[in-house]
Amino acid sequence: MLDTKNYFGTEDFKGYWHENKKIIYNKRPKESWQCMPIGTGKTGAVVFVPDEGICLQINHGGSFDSDGNLPALLRVNLEIDGKPFVDAKNYKQILSLEKGMVTICADTPDGIVKAEFIAHQELDVISIYIEDMRNNHGEVSICPLFWRQGVSQTFIDNMMFYTETNICSSFNEINFQSGVMNNNLSDPLKDLSYGTAVWVDKADSNNLPMKRVMSRKARILIAADSGKYSKDTLVKTLKNKIDRASTISLDKFRNSHFNWWKNFWARSEFELKKDSKLQPVRAIWHLNRYFTASSMAGQLPPKFNGSIFLYDYDRRHWGGAYWFQNTRLQYWPLFKCGDLDYIMPFFDMYINALEYAKERTLSLYGHKGAIYLETMHSWGGSRIGDSRNGKGVVNNYIKNYFTGSLELLMMMLEYYRYTQDSSFVTNKMLPVADEIILFFFTHFPIRDGKLFLEKSAALETWWEADNPSDQIAGLRAVIPKLINTAIKHGYDNSTINRWKNYLELLPELPRGANWFNKIVKKYNYQGYDGTWRKPETGNALMPAENVHHLNKRNYEDPELYALWPFGLFGKSLPDYSSALLTFNNRIHEEPSNGWSQTAVWAARLGLADETSKLLLKQYRYASVFPGGMMFSPGNIVPHRPDIPECGYFDTIGVMTTAINEMLLQDYTDQSEILPAWPKDEFVYFKLHSKSGKVVEKTYNPK
Repeated sequence: MLDTKNYFGTEDFKGYWHENKKIIYNKRPKESWQCMPIGTGKTGAVVFVPDEGICLQINHGGSFDSDGNLPALLRVNLEIDGKPFVDAKNYKQILSLEKGMVTICADTPDGIVKAEFIAHQELDVISIYIEDMRNNHGEVSICPLFWRQGVSQTFIDNMMFYTETNICSSFNEINFQSGVMNNNLSDPLKDLSYGTAVWVDKADSNNLPMKRVMSRKARILIAADSGKYSKDTLVKTLKNKIDRASTISLDKFRNSHFNWWKNFWARSEFELKKDSKLQPVRAIWHLNRYFTASSMAGQLPPKFNGSIFLYDYDRRHWGGAYWFQNTRLQYWPLFKCGDLDYIMPFFDMYINALEYAKERTLSLYGHKGAIYLETMHSWGGSRIGDSRNGKGVVNNYIKNYFTGSLELLMMMLEYYRYTQDSSFVTNKMLPVADEIILFFFTHFPIRDGKLFLEKSAALETWWEADNPSDQIAGLRAVIPKLINTAIKHGYDNSTINRWKNYLELLPELPRGANWFNKIVKKYNYQGYDGTWRKPETGNALMPAENVHHLNKRNYEDPELYALWPFGLFGKSLPDYSSALLTFNNRIHEEPSNGWSQTAVWAARLGLADETSKLLLKQYRYASVFPGGMMFSPGNIVPHRPDIPECGYFDTIGVMTTAINEMLLQDYTDQSEILPAWPKDEFVYFKLHSKSGKVVEKTYNPK
């Protein structure tokens, strides 16, 4: 087994994982990237402790600016006289996943100072409680900080409000660039208001905009919100949140919060022995569920790049648009973890954008059907720069990347398998499916009696690829399932018959293509040293039937999408040898990007030791944030080339999916328990399976 690090973070700042679902700091997190994240599901905060005192940066999942970016809202600095955290003899900061809280304890020469941070899910309010037990206790100064022009300040009693309103919008420009000229579309950005309220109990009302607390105990509440309403309505909404929370005693506030988390954790479980070499894997699984509950309760999905936990002001590499390839990885774990009550904002974003996608398809391609952009704003518009002047997509990475729409259907089908929600099928899934499938069979020609996906793309890695493996696998996976589901629900017969005809037109998955050996000889890509493995001829799956160039553009293995997410191959399915051959000869051996699915594929093949090894490698590579957020490629912190400017959440999502696949696989008619679990490792788990079934298992190695 691969040796791995036993902490989150870097050599110079470590967050130690404790088996009681905690991350522990033994020294003060002076820099913002060393923060600990908490969230209500809608409002997020990160906590770090520079020399000035405690700092929280507040984020909200709906606070989109006029260009469709998602900035942070506010920083709240809590300055305590005497700077006890700087002078502490002993310092301890704990993120308790089990209780959903952060605590700080500083032992100074004059006594102990404690701080507690709770993000209450039901009240959507963040609570801060500071207790100064020093002999000479100091005042607490609450100093909000904002850094953008246009922020409005309002002061009512013990509350401070910081609000913004988008007086203009890039909505029409984005639509023009995307090729959609519909003037009847509702602009979700213009007149959108967002902001933060800070309430301080028993505060000195002088010295605004700063508040002071004179006593040994200070209680502060923070609320954030967004919506299409006036500044006055936003202030009233924020005030109502604070008023409701401030009338609840601290003990009752804590108890209701802890009970909520107790019920959440009871949904599913994954436990190992204390000394297990897979403890980092257990930490990943629990952290992912923690982030699910802390960030996924909003009206829109959390961003994979930073979520509601930005720490460096507004810095969010990859922007405010949604990237399907990354966003979906946050949602696949919800099925087996029993957290499907968080998935509908993800589905609804695409469902609500269907008419936009249809209009865009007609405008750009001149035919019916719908396809979703890989990078799109919540209403369906293209990310700025990816499309131009209504003439089409100019970003070649995503120009012909169509697999995401098929995987969306796969996830919707999976949702039905798990919930048996017939209303979802008839009112949401099947209408979307009809348009997506229609796109493929109107966009591409029929050649020699088969659909020919000419000059499409195999994900973002192989451009201008004929019959890309990932798209064919997606069509072969979803169309039969759609037919069966539509028949069961009495759906339109003409649509069902059309899908049956389409099924006969599908090409086979490409295997053993000759162009691959040409690529081996000509390969010209950073990091290539001429030694990577080449697939054998025969039944190995290929990324595409043919490519019209020999340059690899990204770090993906599209031929293995037939294994997962589309489930055409696997441990319990025919032609296992071809799938194993394909996996063993993949180009990208290591999981060195946030979206790397290598460990999931190993699990689907039943390769227990290989899956464990890959997960531990991915953990070592990605766990650079001491507070549990993950690394993925992107811009870096200026003075730290090893730290990205925001945390990433596709990484931890795909790793959790791999863990779930090690424990339980149910993509066939039969469920298989522990299909890829190491024989020498104890495990207890409780996971969810199709049709609402709960699977619970304890395994003790002999």
